[in-house]
Amino acid sequence: MEALIRCMMAAGPPANRPPHMAEAAGLVVLSLMKPSLDTNEMEIGRRRRQPTPLRARPEAGVDDETWRVPRMPIVWRDQMNVGIPEIDADHRHLISIANEFEGAVRRGAGQADELSIRSTLRQMQHYARDHFAREERMQEKMGYDGLAENKIQHAMLLRSLNDFIVLFSDGRLGPPAEATEKMTAFLNRWLVDHILKIDLKMKGKITP
Repeated sequence: MEALIRCMMAAGPPANRPPHMAEAAGLVVLSLMKPSLDTNEMEIGRRRRQPTPLRARPEAGVDDETWRVPRMPIVWRDQMNVGIPEIDADHRHLISIANEFEGAVRRGAGQADELSIRSTLRQMQHYARDHFAREERMQEKMGYDGLAENKIQHAMLLRSLNDFIVLFSDGRLGPPAEATEKMTAFLNRWLVDHILKIDLKMKGKITP
């Protein structure tokens, strides 16, 4: 280090130094100012920027503020139709289960009691299983090319629902007001993931 400094001093003012020596001078000054800076992590005197780590999606979607959605009934729109009467009827019923829970929340001044949460989760679990099985049978009969993907997505949705039920059963959703908010967010997101992200892909590909 000392030899390099003496060499740069002998070369005269910075304007008279060759480019490679000027760059070396910059690295020397940085290393003197910040001894902990590793020259392997430098790019002409600047530390390489590390990529920002991606945030993982929280399990069951209950602990992240970004997963919280306003409490409101889910309104059925024509754009949600897949064009198969049996499937559309199933989707309407699943949404009605969620909206019944919303009604219980409104009647409870912004929060649902344990019985309402338990009943809603039980209904959603039982009907979702029947709906997924019915949907897969229909897709198989019609030779739908997205059947394999749908089976995987259905399994994931059921697992996330079961995980949420476990959180509720273990008392890990928090006090009633907090549990209600998490329950509402989960139901809305779960239904959106199923109807809008998965089943709408069938539209126009399966005839009733």
